[in-house]
Amino acid sequence: MSRAESSTARPQSRIRVRAVAVVPRGDTILFLRHSHQDPDREYWVLPGGGVNPGESAVDAVLRELREEAGLQARVDKLLYVTDRPNGIPGPEIAFYFLCRISGEPTPGAELLTREGYKDEFVFADPAEVAKLRLFPPFLRRVLPADAAKGFTNPPVYLVEPD
Repeated sequence: MSRAESSTARPQSRIRVRAVAVVPRGDTILFLRHSHQDPDREYWVLPGGGVNPGESAVDAVLRELREEAGLQARVDKLLYVTDRPNGIPGPEIAFYFLCRISGEPTPGAELLTREGYKDEFVFADPAEVAKLRLFPPFLRRVLPADAAKGFTNPPVYLVEPD
């Protein structure tokens, strides 16, 4: 079978790659809070987004912090690699990086978004946020524990975290 035939014989699946920032400041971490008029629909995430074609995950996380929050940052280390971090079917890998920033999120970095949500960057205690709707869910378990240790653990690969 030729290369052309073998590439058409297999279904092609595109793996989504995400880069996510864990930005500590004192005992707090930078979160993106998605507020809604209905408090039951509020949820929290870490800043980050998709890796563009030809871009490294490190470059992507730095770009996302610049674009989303107006922050200049540097990557200290890799914390987590997750397979299907949201627990949904489909190929997705996410890289979570410990980042250090200079400055504050851009004032007024709040955006009116779809369906009445408002996005706002907030430095908050990870143990308190873990009690709320923090996504992906595995962060509720690992983030407070690792933050309490100063993120000194080696990188961890989590397959289908809970």
